[in-house]
Amino acid sequence: MNFSFLYDGKRYNACDLTRTGGNTRKQKDGVTVNTCVYSLGALRITRETRVYPFGAQYALLHFENVSDVSSKQLSDVRDLDETYEFDAPGLPLGYSGYGSDKYLMLGKMIGSNHSKDEFQMETKPVMDEIPPEFCCRGGRSSQGYAPFFELSLRNEGRLFALGWTGQWRVKITKNQSKTNVCAGVEGVDTFLKPGERIRTCSVLTMPFCGGLTDAHNKFKSIIKRFFTPHNVQNRELPFFTSFFGGSST
Repeated sequence: MNFSFLYDGKRYNACDLTRTGGNTRKQKDGVTVNTCVYSLGALRITRETRVYPFGAQYALLHFENVSDVSSKQLSDVRDLDETYEFDAPGLPLGYSGYGSDKYLMLGKMIGSNHSKDEFQMETKPVMDEIPPEFCCRGGRSSQGYAPFFELSLRNEGRLFALGWTGQWRVKITKNQSKTNVCAGVEGVDTFLKPGERIRTCSVLTMPFCGGLTDAHNKFKSIIKRFFTPHNVQNRELPFFTSFFGGSST
């Protein structure tokens, strides 16, 4: 997964940075963890990625000022800035795409809004001319929309989840067969003092090719196995499964 950010007003992604270190290790649960360290002026950028079953990938960014002076401006951090291939035509303006399976569909999870459709999927076709852009509300990560969404074309696609308890934003831009997905903490515009270190939101994404119900169940199995917290007796705490549809497991 690619990422990008503005530093002193200039856009950088992983390919633009100087890699200065990193390592690969395997956890007890069998998950492979890759750590890449990059440098850019006063900044040290650490990117941790993990590989899970079913092709799922996780990524998390840290920014640290390793100099003895304040860093330059750090803004518009896109923890996910990746382009995916979907062989789908653009949806014509004024056409809803209802009943057709040839258009790329975006599923957004409705958040907790004191309504009967809480945590249900709101699905609409992606239009080339009007890039979908959505976020949560009020700095609460699951009000308005929850931080889970999906792109699907018939039985194939990709699921996404953002790990952030505050304000996040997603923008999806489609240009013919290429679809760019940008996601991250909304409104990042700061600088780091000497020795200061921050993290932004984590990203979990999983491709699928067997339909949404199968994808949702596989995704939830990853959440249950690798992300559900345990108590001091190493027992799983209660697991909430009302998101991403699917069926009983």
